[in-house]
Amino acid sequence: MMRQLLLVAATLAFACAASRADPAAPASEAAPAGPANQRQPSLADPEKSPSALLPKSEVTGKTPADVVAAAPLATINNPYTGQADKIEAGKAVFQGMGCPGCHGGNGGGGMCPPLTNETWVYGSDDDTLFRLITLGSDGLQKKGFIRVGMENIVGPMPPFGQLIQSDEQLFELLAYLRTLYRGSQKRVNW
Repeated sequence: MMRQLLLVAATLAFACAASRADPAAPASEAAPAGPANQRQPSLADPEKSPSALLPKSEVTGKTPADVVAAAPLATINNPYTGQADKIEAGKAVFQGMGCPGCHGGNGGGGMCPPLTNETWVYGSDDDTLFRLITLGSDGLQKKGFIRVGMENIVGPMPPFGQLIQSDEQLFELLAYLRTLYRGSQKRVNW
């Protein structure tokens, strides 16, 4: 019952924010109601993340760039989290795309942030990470996202939306990235 109430509250908050935009303006020019990644969980209560309550996304086979262009904010939710075969496939994507060159071989960081700790520069929900990998950090900021966490070393994330072949591959990558996390289980919102 509590999850249903939180989902209804999250949906209403999203709808209210969307209704404040100028209806005559094209979607790309609508005035944001605040940071695009404001739906992140609080440190005190990570279960308040609306993204964790969303239904799992459908795998379409489209490029990540096409998925991001069509998906409203806070609607992308990885259907592969915890699936061993998808995690193994995601590890191959991680290695094949050169991710260890910036994030370290085991995700412990390098010239870019670690993927193992509780600090997620833009947020830890699936929607934010899918968009970050697709658009890169500059593209994500242009969409209204702000930094919500700080690391000592934060190199810019390049856009991989045209390099990763499909949403399936990106969901597999996210499933693998979740296995690298070593922070508090109280912060898990996926």
